[in-house]
Amino acid sequence: MNVLYRGYLNLVDRLPLPSLRTQRIIAFVTIVVQGGIAVTGSVVRVTASGLGCPTWPQCFPGSLVPVGVSSNVHTVHQIVEFGNRLLTFLVVAVAAAIVLAVTRARRRREVIAWAWLMPAGTVVQAVIGGITVLAGLLWWTVAIHLLASMLMVWLAVVLFEKVGEPDDGVVDQILPQPLRWLTALSGVVLAGVLIAGTMVTGAGPHAGDKSIERPVPRLDLDITNLVHLHAELLVGYLALLVGLAFALYAVAAPEPVKLRLKVLLGLVLTQSLIGLVQFWTDVPAVLVVMHVAGAGLCTAATAAVWCAGRVRTAAPQPEAVTAAGSRRVGPRRCASRRQRQRSLRAFGNRVWFATQPAIFFQWPCCGVAILVTSRSQSETVTSDSASTTACAVGRSATTRSPRVPSAATTVTRTPARPIGWSTALAEPPCAATKERKEVTTSVGAGAVAT
Repeated sequence: MNVLYRGYLNLVDRLPLPSLRTQRIIAFVTIVVQGGIAVTGSVVRVTASGLGCPTWPQCFPGSLVPVGVSSNVHTVHQIVEFGNRLLTFLVVAVAAAIVLAVTRARRRREVIAWAWLMPAGTVVQAVIGGITVLAGLLWWTVAIHLLASMLMVWLAVVLFEKVGEPDDGVVDQILPQPLRWLTALSGVVLAGVLIAGTMVTGAGPHAGDKSIERPVPRLDLDITNLVHLHAELLVGYLALLVGLAFALYAVAAPEPVKLRLKVLLGLVLTQSLIGLVQFWTDVPAVLVVMHVAGAGLCTAATAAVWCAGRVRTAAPQPEAVTAAGSRRVGPRRCASRRQRQRSLRAFGNRVWFATQPAIFFQWPCCGVAILVTSRSQSETVTSDSASTTACAVGRSATTRSPRVPSAATTVTRTPARPIGWSTALAEPPCAATKERKEVTTSVGAGAVAT
């Protein structure tokens, strides 16, 4: 297997190296052809040409091409159905081109894997189309055929976004994860809208063939109820998009994301208008084709909004260091302005939550500290009063018994403590009093003790 893959790479390397612009163009053409094959399929349906080629993979038994007037099938129906089958080869060619382009450019494995989904999905889609023909255009086979086309459109849009991203970049979460979930939920509801739409078509007037000998089996349900179900799901889908729009403005999402959502809202409103006119005018063929094209556009736009929520951006470049050792001149290693704002917002939220316990316990702790400080200050005042009284008594006793010291008396005073000094660091009141006023008397040989 490894030998085969190396041989495949050797063959691909003989092709010219495609630029990034060429790869994106091929990826965009992939979206167009995947959606276009669904539109041409609706043309086959509304023109009753679904069985223009009554067998598969041949057009007629023993012939790969239409046989013209030699059969009981109208020639126009043969041309329409066979032309739609020929478009499959165009879709396969474009799918093969995107695979060769990304392989020749040695893109990352993710891009190559998404590219390989295009030819693989096209082959599966062709098989589903063959089963639909062999089953006589059974309504649920036609529904699966259309839903597979919409899935391929979604995958092609994701591939287009992946091709445009740098291979050596880093994944950047543009939208918060809840908004990503909301976008995914809108995609799920869109799938429900498409399923309900195929059920309406299965019960509607366009069966894909008008043969009397082989009548096409139809969905035996009331079409009015199916239309209301389809419309209600569409209203839910639109409501999710409106809620997503408010959320994007609330979190200050980047402008490209908002622009994609605005385009999607415009497409959904246009698609709703087409559906209403289609219902009021008894489902004309032209509006059916437009409605299928609108479904493909809405699917592609929803996929684009989903992809915009998380992108791969270029990796930050390291700062250059000059000969003097200072950092320099090229691009800074900091994030963009949007990333910095998001980081600061997240940091502020973390700080707010982290400071709540401290704020909660701040006031009780302050109250206890005030009570302890007040009590300590009152004890200090009491001790100071007692010390002052004792000093006064001592001075009066000294006055009654005068003496003449033989040496000078040295008086040392310590500065008073500031208000609010913690009592935990203070000494007992007596020691504090002695510390504030300490009298040391030095006498000679004939000194008299005080």
